[in-house]
Amino acid sequence: MLVRENDGVIRAVLSDSYTPFDSFQIIRSLKYTVDFGRWKLTQAYLSEDRMVLRFVDFEPLSVSDGSPLFLGFTVSSSDVGRGNLSIKMMLYRSVCTNGLLISSMGGTLYRKNHSGEGIGASKLQAFNHIFSGIDVTADEIVKNIEQCRGKMLKDYEMEMYMEKAKREIKLSEKSRKKLEELMASTYDRTKWGFINSMTELAQNFTLDTRLEMEQWAGKLFA
Repeated sequence: MLVRENDGVIRAVLSDSYTPFDSFQIIRSLKYTVDFGRWKLTQAYLSEDRMVLRFVDFEPLSVSDGSPLFLGFTVSSSDVGRGNLSIKMMLYRSVCTNGLLISSMGGTLYRKNHSGEGIGASKLQAFNHIFSGIDVTADEIVKNIEQCRGKMLKDYEMEMYMEKAKREIKLSEKSRKKLEELMASTYDRTKWGFINSMTELAQNFTLDTRLEMEQWAGKLFA
């Protein structure tokens, strides 16, 4: 067994094949691979068992969408086996701090189970490779935004998305009404409007639920 403790308190009991990617090691790796002149840390959550970091490039994307959209990425990991080490692209709307996590379309920049080699030179090389190709993926994302903005939802499509959200992320009736209000008052009845309403709604929930909703919206986007 691998017993992980913090200040004398056991926080996890894992198998001996589990490879820790501790938060401080990941942060140190990012220090050597991220261009902090471009990417600004906007949100950070760090506890004894979980880390989520969000970075944003505040150069607006070349898409007209009412308020500026920015490219970003999210780093997520757990010291106790609650999740993989993952780096995913994100669309950020600063006016309401919405975040859309994109897993498909090349949006998953890095994903590693807690097994095999630990944080070392090869991980630094992988991180360098991640950020060198991020702009190519961003171009595809911009094209997809235009397609989603141009797709007005028919009644049956709207109902289909609502039922999908109810089934897959346990969207409650109260949240459904709030989602519809956001589409009517802040966004519009397009696929893109639905996606943005979902990411804004997600801000009302705990971290884990918010990430789940943002990733779900990202899959719908892709």
